Amino acid sequence: MKTWCFALCLALLIVSPSWAAGSDPAPATRGPAADLYARGKAAADEGRYAEALRLFQQANQVQPHNPDTLNMIAFCHRKLGKLSEAFAYYDRALKLRPRFPAAREYLGEAHLQAALEQVEILKSYGPEGAEALADLVKAIKEAAEKL
Repeated sequence: MKTWCFALCLALLIVSPSWAAGSDPAPATRGPAADLYARGKAAADEGRYAEALRLFQQANQVQPHNPDTLNMIAFCHRKLGKLSEAFAYYDRALKLRPRFPAAREYLGEAHLQAALEQVEILKSYGPEGAEALADLVKAIKEAAEKL
């Protein structure tokens, strides 16, 4: 009876709903990846995004497929103005953990950053871009009113 119960519990752990939903186990709390992550987080918190990015990339080499690390790689890319790279890493993090509030927030901020970049580009067009600029600004304001 004990063997059967143990086997059933083990099977439930292996096929738990969190795994079936595509979420990742909790991030490492010890070891080289955790140390690199912590150092990267400290650098990011201090605004040293290039250094933080390097540390998060090293953590990702040690422990690939960690959504927390992928999210922070995306965050650093975004802060460094590399939005294409940021979007790709947010996508990877969210595929591993679809219910990931921080990644959803940062992804939204990346989209806002991209929209504001387009506003600045349209401004630089002068009269040629005035109508498109007005339309984009209107769309941004309408979206903000829906909040």
